Amino acid sequence: MWGIGRRPKARSIKTANGSGLSEGDLLSRNPSPKLDIDNLDAAAALDPADKVPISQGGLEKVTNLQDLSTLFNLMAGTTIATNRITWVDDVNGNDGTGTPGVFGQAFKTLGAARTATSVGDFIYVLPGNYAATGLGNKQLTWYFFTGATVTGDGIFDDGPYTVRGHGIFVPSNNANASIDITAEEVYFQAKEIRNFEISGSALVFLECQTLNCSRFSGGSSFIDSQFIYSNSGFGGPIAFPNNAGGKHYIRANVIDGSGGTSIVSGTGGTYLATIDALVLSGDLAGSNIAFSSITHASGTLTVRNARIESLDNDAITVNGDGLRLQNITVVADAGFNSINSAAPQDVLILTDCVQNLAEGADITFIGPGTMSTEPLLT
Repeated sequence: MWGIGRRPKARSIKTANGSGLSEGDLLSRNPSPKLDIDNLDAAAALDPADKVPISQGGLEKVTNLQDLSTLFNLMAGTTIATNRITWVDDVNGNDGTGTPGVFGQAFKTLGAARTATSVGDFIYVLPGNYAATGLGNKQLTWYFFTGATVTGDGIFDDGPYTVRGHGIFVPSNNANASIDITAEEVYFQAKEIRNFEISGSALVFLECQTLNCSRFSGGSSFIDSQFIYSNSGFGGPIAFPNNAGGKHYIRANVIDGSGGTSIVSGTGGTYLATIDALVLSGDLAGSNIAFSSITHASGTLTVRNARIESLDNDAITVNGDGLRLQNITVVADAGFNSINSAAPQDVLILTDCVQNLAEGADITFIGPGTMSTEPLLT
């Protein structure tokens, strides 16, 4: 269980009018005991064994502090020592007077709070719009409350650090990554990330309701998301670029190319990846652009438990060995192939799968499972 140390039993509180309001009086007026100062980090300190997967709606179970108005209104003008928790407030914060570990003396910017804190500290970010870059490479735990949005290229980079809560992370330039991790261990939780990349020797555990484009050049990762979709400036939902390496496990409810290919692998890859998804589509939006759901060229890619569908193109295009299918249904439009290739390729069927249209002549299925053809509804 992650958390902060216990605070002293007695603590003086300075109020705006110097009335000498006791801490007990202050907290007794709080209508919700869940907002006790001692428990402010409790929502951010769930043991991983207690969490519900994000792909099953778990993010909403992470925090009971989404409505902060009662707490902030009650404590306006009050300063309270909060041990190793430092606060950032886009509305009322001030980098000149911000003090680590004091509620009511919040910093204005994320960078100033990071600089002022020590390894092992917590930084709580209140709702607001922030700009930042290079917040990683310091062993801190960040918690972003609902309504906190951060814009920048490389907002968080190399670890080690932990990010929790409901933050939204957006790049300044749509062609760049907002989260770009190349080294060390990182645990990252967010409501939305636009443009995520992992490479080098990084080890990343990512939980995110919505992931807009992800690129896996190296490292190792566990990704859990409800919805993964594409961004034309950065690439498709899931991309393994040329010469990609590492080991990756990706779980999602929906992976949608939105008029692009949902999963793309370049040439020369040595990566090992497993993808679990309920629906995997090259075009859920119905824009009738001819894209496959999967284009595979290299590496070892296992796709499991998914309905793979595409409009106006072959559902899966195979340009290299290493594609493995397990318990999947492949649906292509009439006149196309469920699985096709321009040259002879083997596809390993791990357990029985089904397709609505015949595969291309250059595809050979191997393995313990079989691929049957049935007239599925499209």
